[in-house]
Amino acid sequence: MSAPAGDACGNSRSVTSNQDGVHPRLFDVVSRHRRHQDRTPIHPRDAAVVDQWLQFSSPFSATAFDAGCGTGESTLQLAQRRPDRAVLGVDQSAHRLSRIGRHAMRNALLIRADCSGVWRAMERRDVTVDELYLLYPNPWPKAHHLLRRWHAHPVFPALVKSARVIELRTNWLIYAEEFAAALGVFGIDVTVEPYLAQEPISPFERKYRDSHHPLWRLKSKEAALSRTGV
Repeated sequence: MSAPAGDACGNSRSVTSNQDGVHPRLFDVVSRHRRHQDRTPIHPRDAAVVDQWLQFSSPFSATAFDAGCGTGESTLQLAQRRPDRAVLGVDQSAHRLSRIGRHAMRNALLIRADCSGVWRAMERRDVTVDELYLLYPNPWPKAHHLLRRWHAHPVFPALVKSARVIELRTNWLIYAEEFAAALGVFGIDVTVEPYLAQEPISPFERKYRDSHHPLWRLKSKEAALSRTGV
């Protein structure tokens, strides 16, 4: 699949931060969110995604959720690589999603919604996927931005429950290390390793690779859903 027109390559700035390691408040924040269920109201649009997804995915033997999918290129790549897998791509931007809509595939469902609302709705309906992909989320690299990162967000426990295997890719090692530490609070072991994007899966991955950023991949070693007390 070729890159969507207009995606700049090789001009991305490296992540800069006033953090030099895992945030000292991370463990306390994640532990607090684990103890107290996120009761943020779910927007009807986000709740409706679950019904759409269950109907769409029922004929397939495997499922995946591409959270914050942007243009949807990564969703289509994931679907193309596994025709037996239904892939849900969710992004808040109708503009981004519209850029690749004409390339729709039979096993890819692209929906405009808020990922945090979708995770809450999945948790309340006890709906899960086999694989969750978080491909280059905004790292919010300043120390005071901690609570904006997915692993320090109140929805994180619902995110953890949503999938058997979680894969994160990032160009900021500290983000991967923090995410790994946050999963550790739930008793989930992961690997974090350098990643070479030989066949980029998204515009961000292509841009970071062409800008010579070191890339990192985190992947859970075991089924998150098999852990008790999540």
